[in-house]
Amino acid sequence: MTRHETLQDWRDGIEREIDYGDVRPYSHNIINTSLQAIAEKFGQAEANKAIEDFGLEELGWHKVEEAKHLAQENIPKKDLVAWIANFKRQLPKSDWSSFAVLEKLEAWIHWKYD
Repeated sequence: MTRHETLQDWRDGIEREIDYGDVRPYSHNIINTSLQAIAEKFGQAEANKAIEDFGLEELGWHKVEEAKHLAQENIPKKDLVAWIANFKRQLPKSDWSSFAVLEKLEAWIHWKYD
């Protein structure tokens, strides 16, 4: 078993870092990574629950609503993928964080529609 394999392991990691968010240089990153892992492995509802349970909204984090509306609007998959590809071409080469978000969105679209 690797570190942070269970939901409780990830939650414990968040709990250990809460008091150090503004003190230790990487505590915010650890909390962000933990929330992302919870969302990916256990669902966005669990990540939102962690935000609520640990009072992270007071520290600047916000709950995320799952992007169900894209599939509900019946936008054809090819149109969504084309929009993302066009948007990626327009990004400056230095904007890797936006590129990574678009990559995740594109993967989600393939998963949701396939």
